[in-house]
Amino acid sequence: MKENPQTIRFLLNIDDGDKFVIDEDESTLTVVTTPGHQEDHVCFYFEQKNDENVMFVGDHILGSPQVVSNNLVDYMQSLYKLRKFTDCDKYALSHSIELTREEVLIPALPKLEAYIQFREDRENQMKKTIEEKMGKYFTKHEIYNA
Repeated sequence: MKENPQTIRFLLNIDDGDKFVIDEDESTLTVVTTPGHQEDHVCFYFEQKNDENVMFVGDHILGSPQVVSNNLVDYMQSLYKLRKFTDCDKYALSHSIELTREEVLIPALPKLEAYIQFREDRENQMKKTIEEKMGKYFTKHEIYNA
């Protein structure tokens, strides 16, 4: 049975931009909806007055930019949305087979820009292959392996 994002958000009672105050205004946790990897995916932005700000990115960003996405347009829009958090210092990655414990908390902007660049480059490779094959027989594997 597929979960419905509206039902999940209703049950959890969270929406994009919701803020939860922690430690008497010393820090807040903000809900950031980031569909793409999954339709109902969210990140959590932890802002601290006297420390680094951390985005808990869930499965939206992992150790490698080859993340499976259910909707690439939504996924890219969510990556661009994360760019708006210019005061984010670190991303807390949820998991990856390539990461050690020390690599779970990483600088935010370089990782985000690497993900965006990888996806844009990959899209351009695939577009180029399709244009070259136009009018000829080709398989989805030829496009995927471009």
